[in-house]
Amino acid sequence: EDDPYGPKPTVLKIALTIIVDPVDKLKSLFAYQASFREISMGRLILAVLPWMPKPAVDVMMLVRPFIDIFFVGSLDVSISVAAYPLVMFSGTVIPPGLLFDLKDVNFFNIVYIDRAYIYFRPFPLKMEAQLYVRPFA
Repeated sequence: EDDPYGPKPTVLKIALTIIVDPVDKLKSLFAYQASFREISMGRLILAVLPWMPKPAVDVMMLVRPFIDIFFVGSLDVSISVAAYPLVMFSGTVIPPGLLFDLKDVNFFNIVYIDRAYIYFRPFPLKMEAQLYVRPFA
C-alpha cells in the first residue's frame, strides 16, 4: 500500500510443463514460460528487502534515477519443443518454438523500446522479428 512506485505491482509468473511419454520418448514435451511486469532495479531491491526501514527507502528514492537504470513494462519469454501451442490446466498458453516479447523498455533514459518481438519456430519454419523504437523520446 505504501509502494513509492505506485499502484501497479511487480509481477513474476513462471509456467512449466513436462510431458513424458514412457512408451515413445520422442513424444515427450517440454515447455517453459516466464512473464514479468513492471520491473526496475528499485522495485527489485524493495521486493528482495521488504524490511528496509522508511528512512532507507526515502534515501533510495532520492537516488532513484541512478538505481533505475532500466525499466521493463512487460517481458514474456517462452520456449517449447512442441509443434503446437500447449495449453495448461490454468489456461496459460505456451506457443511452440522460442518467443521474446518486450514492451515499454527504458535503458538509461536514452533508449526507449515500445515493443520488441522475436519469434522462432523450427517446424514448420517460421521466423519473425519486430522492433518499435521511440525516437528522441
